[in-house]
Amino acid sequence: MGSRSLLLRIERTPTLPFKQPKLVTVPPGDVTISSHIFNDNAKQKLEAAIAEIARREERLSAFAKTNLLTLPFRQAGYWMWRGFIGIRRAFTREGFHNLHVRGNNRVWKLDKDPAWALDDGKALDKLVKIKIG
Repeated sequence: MGSRSLLLRIERTPTLPFKQPKLVTVPPGDVTISSHIFNDNAKQKLEAAIAEIARREERLSAFAKTNLLTLPFRQAGYWMWRGFIGIRRAFTREGFHNLHVRGNNRVWKLDKDPAWALDDGKALDKLVKIKIG
């Protein structure tokens, strides 16, 4: 049996929609994150948020069925608000961890939402260096 060293595969999604994502493969010792990803009460917060979204969607669908004339204006307002939130998050770094890869001069942003992380981020916290501050 050949020994294989552990490598992290990081897919970097570009900001512009027409560019292709880049895949970077690095050893875990070369990656530093600005804070811990694992959060004990993340699942409870996620479940509460999902329940709140379901209630809101139910109320909005009932409202949309009775008020069809204002539907385009409500949809336009929704997408304008989502765009504003996205721009605000991009410039204020709200909701992101800073990810540094040795040999790369850029600081990458890692979304704080733990829904995608293996074992709620425990595995990544154990593999990479955490530099708080």
